[in-house]
Amino acid sequence: MIAPHPHERPLRAAVILVSVLFWAGLALLLWTLRVRFPQSPFGMPLTDAALLAAAAAILTYVGTWVRKAGRAVRLQGHAVEIGADQHPDLHARVRACVKRLGFAETPLGFLYQQPVDAMSYSLRYFGRDYLALNGELIGALTEQQGAIDFFIGYELGRLHDPDRLVRWLLLPGRVFPLLGPTYERAKIFSYDRHGIGACRNRVDAALALALVASGSRRWKSFSIAHYADQSQRRDPVFDFFELTSAVPYLSRRIAHLRGVATGDGARSGRHPLAWIAATLVPAIGPLGAGAIARAAFALAWLAVLTVALWHGYQQLARAGLVEPLPSRFEHKLLLPPATPARTAPEPPSAATPQADAYARLDEDMKKLGAVALNWHRKLGGIHCEVRDTARLDLNFRAGRYAFSCDEPVVYTVVEAGEFEAGRGAHLRSHNWKDNKFFTSLPTTPPPAAPAPSEPPPASEPNPPG
Repeated sequence: MIAPHPHERPLRAAVILVSVLFWAGLALLLWTLRVRFPQSPFGMPLTDAALLAAAAAILTYVGTWVRKAGRAVRLQGHAVEIGADQHPDLHARVRACVKRLGFAETPLGFLYQQPVDAMSYSLRYFGRDYLALNGELIGALTEQQGAIDFFIGYELGRLHDPDRLVRWLLLPGRVFPLLGPTYERAKIFSYDRHGIGACRNRVDAALALALVASGSRRWKSFSIAHYADQSQRRDPVFDFFELTSAVPYLSRRIAHLRGVATGDGARSGRHPLAWIAATLVPAIGPLGAGAIARAAFALAWLAVLTVALWHGYQQLARAGLVEPLPSRFEHKLLLPPATPARTAPEPPSAATPQADAYARLDEDMKKLGAVALNWHRKLGGIHCEVRDTARLDLNFRAGRYAFSCDEPVVYTVVEAGEFEAGRGAHLRSHNWKDNKFFTSLPTTPPPAAPAPSEPPPASEPNPPG
């Protein structure tokens, strides 16, 4: 078996870790939306929104499968199947490459004629591997047929990619800035190692990439050493575009193959500014059918990171490590101006409608206090961030009540004369921990107590006139 690129395995572990964190953060995001917003901003229940997202994912998968099926059907309908009776030399070459690389299954080979298409490609359809070679490639390498083995080995490496079955699950890690493109480039270097492992002569691998770089007519005058030196540039823009791309430069690939062939390894440093700039760019390109999905995952990353940071901040605030910020949902008490003093009416009896109104008000605050207490016990939430109160069967509208962030209190402002004629505005609050009600903050101050009388000052004798 061919050893992968040295960086591929640690990068795969990092991609798996980042992807697991994303899916866990997405679950936290959905739970947060379910708790805080029972309905979406468009009036659609979150369960329906989740079903819609699942349907979109299924349609995306079906579209990908249809695209793959179309390529397989075009090969079966237009290309020439490579076998013992058709192009037996290519059939023997494919079987020899499979044996050199140590794979058990020989893919179904095809030869197609598309000058503007790729040199080769591979796919898996209905449990069978397909390997396609371009007729232009075979014709250009008539005098160097050993270079054909590189393309066969490269595609065999792609067909036996360990991430093939979980590619969509790892998409969050593959769109992560810097990590995703670096991992994709490491995988291409591993495919190149399969290509050089399939060649009898290691020089044929470099000649194969020379054909890709120079074309089918000029590749014979190609200088491998000079082209490999092109990858040693120390230009920040040159390095930035490679660090943000999932495909390495051809000059890097040839330098890497040259290092593998000679045993020295490819050494290529990059400008520090390119590394810093690449950490800010998600791996959305190249533009194509999958660019929309990668862009959607990049936007989902922003939402997941925002919710994760907010929950982390709340945990630090509860532990007393940071100062809690005032909630923007906290109600501010806007009391009406003081009314002129009036003769206080007689207190209403228990049978009057005013007393019944206060009883219904207290009943609402008891219900809200129970919700706040349950929130505090199960979730440890901040008092003023209590949600899901609109579902309660309240006597008055839920918008007139508010929760305190500092104390276990739910309160409401009773406007002047709302329940009792002639009474000024006041605050009615309920301490849901102690189960006590309070009435405070009257707008009309009580009459000031008379100042204690002081004895008149002693009269002094008139000065002599």
